Amino acid sequence: MDAWSLPNHKAFIAITVHLLHDDEPLRLVLHVVELATAHSGRNMAEVFAKVLRTFGISEKILAITTDNASVNDTMVDHLSDLVPSFNGQASRLFNNKTQEADASDVDDDGVDGADNDEGLADETIGMTEVERKILEETIVPVRRLLVKMLSVAYEYRKAIDLLTSNHEMELREQELMSEECAVMKELRDILHIFNDATEYFSQSTPSLPMVIPAMDIIDTKLENDSQSDDLRSCICEATQLAKQTSNRYYVKTDYSNTYRIAMVLHPSHKLSYFKNAGWERDWIGTAEELVREEFDNHYAGGRNEESDGPDKTDLPIRKSAGAESTKLLNAQSNDKGARVDEITLYLKARTETCNNPIKWWLSQCATYPRLSIMAIDYLMIPATSVDVE
Repeated sequence: MDAWSLPNHKAFIAITVHLLHDDEPLRLVLHVVELATAHSGRNMAEVFAKVLRTFGISEKILAITTDNASVNDTMVDHLSDLVPSFNGQASRLFNNKTQEADASDVDDDGVDGADNDEGLADETIGMTEVERKILEETIVPVRRLLVKMLSVAYEYRKAIDLLTSNHEMELREQELMSEECAVMKELRDILHIFNDATEYFSQSTPSLPMVIPAMDIIDTKLENDSQSDDLRSCICEATQLAKQTSNRYYVKTDYSNTYRIAMVLHPSHKLSYFKNAGWERDWIGTAEELVREEFDNHYAGGRNEESDGPDKTDLPIRKSAGAESTKLLNAQSNDKGARVDEITLYLKARTETCNNPIKWWLSQCATYPRLSIMAIDYLMIPATSVDVE
């Protein structure tokens, strides 16, 4: 979901849906709605809930992907009151980018005091005046350079020097000094990873298991650069601030169960990714518990073929599976004997190199008739709001 305001102050909400239909991934625009009232979290939640009711899908929403604007926190909290089946912040996805905010965004629904008016984290919050002054003086070369810098400035330095040296063109103010060029080169090399990440997450529809490994790579890169003896102090200070800001958004993945569940249900990761990366044992244990709890609550039961709703004797499954998956599921649900512990069976199996986890799970329906449905549900969740934007 994405919300925005036009220059004439009219506000809109756009909603896309992502699902599996006839065993094929499907994404489409569900609705674009004008907000008749203020662009606030509560109003957005009420409009969103009305759209869900209109299309008859209030009981089928698993997660919602939004950007990091603070107004969306209020929207999601209020939505969980309006749509009981929605699990609130535990099912919210935090897109690693922010929307532009205007005055209509800032109301009693609030903007996080640690963010600026664009929803971006301000790492100077909590610093003393002396600390702020020292920081400002340290990163001045970076800030001054960013005003001038062009994407190809370093590669075309000779041409730029030739142009700026021509007095008739009145470009002397844009001339790059040798020190500025050196700073620009170091900064360019660091910013490459953000450019790569932007392109990576701007592909068709990035999935949740792509987020944590990518953020780990960025975090490691920034950590190493911030402590490098080969870089100028201004670059190291700026990189340290970038790392702090990145971590403020990275930590939000802990607020939503969906990230951990999706990671564990990716056949290339399971729990091995966290173990190999040295994550805390308690965190890994919690990840497995979340998978088991969600499975037991929403997927462990069968579906009654003779009724439109779930079998009262079993726990409901969130959404209809494909034709072949449904046959296998119903066959299993009619078996009154002992059921296989699908999660244990899955986690004990080796990880597999897999570029298309949806296709992999579709091929594993016979082995994991219920877990495959859960995995596909979670792996269909988009990691960013690129599609709706």
